[in-house]
Amino acid sequence: MVRRAPDWPKRHAALKLAIDQAIKQTAGRPHYFWSGRVFPAKSEDDSVKDLALAIAQSKGGTTLEGTLKGISMPKFDGSDPDAGDIWQYASNTYSSKSRGDVFVVKGESLRSGNVWEVFVSLIALSGGTVDLRSYDVPERRSTHG
Repeated sequence: MVRRAPDWPKRHAALKLAIDQAIKQTAGRPHYFWSGRVFPAKSEDDSVKDLALAIAQSKGGTTLEGTLKGISMPKFDGSDPDAGDIWQYASNTYSSKSRGDVFVVKGESLRSGNVWEVFVSLIALSGGTVDLRSYDVPERRSTHG
């Protein structure tokens, strides 16, 4: 299931183009995803997002957030009602363009219904050209999936 509001690209045409171009430039680079937090898992400060980006960059890869660096993406603060749909589009597009080795950095605490498990992993694996590998945090132990 892909969630997308059909009208947001009309209101954010330049942003959609910037997202598409940025993701296209990642072709041939390993894509890294992330999900969850490390304990105490109380705030965004405990997210594995920055760790995933650091691992990706050290291996010549990128994350969605690293790919979109420099693009003014909307915040989830209510100021843009399209924010959720825009981020979902970016995530769906990034995952659908994943090929070859694909990695996920998973924290100790995963929210039920997290985007990785519900949407992104299914999209990334649907292309049939993905070898999914994961890093379990905090051990940072690489496993094949």
